[in-house]
Amino acid sequence: VFDVFKRHCDIHLITSIYADIAKQRRTKRLERKQKLAVLAINQPEILYRKKRVKQTKRVGLGKKKRMKAIENAKKDRRKKTIKKIDEDIDDF
Repeated sequence: VFDVFKRHCDIHLITSIYADIAKQRRTKRLERKQKLAVLAINQPEILYRKKRVKQTKRVGLGKKKRMKAIENAKKDRRKKTIKKIDEDIDDF
């Protein structure tokens, strides 16, 4: 009887530990999203994730504003490449 009880306790303990871990992950994820939302509101430029490859959605903005912001970012990027090319030409 004690064996069965011990096993039941172990299983209960393990599941509670897993539940705690899942809860922590969930709260971390939520905090991260909230931080991103605050940044998106405070900063006019587009937010980038770690590698800056993909633009994240501007959290907290409507679709039109988000699309406009993405367009502006593309234009800015084009200007930067043109400037770079001009500088390269000047070097010769």
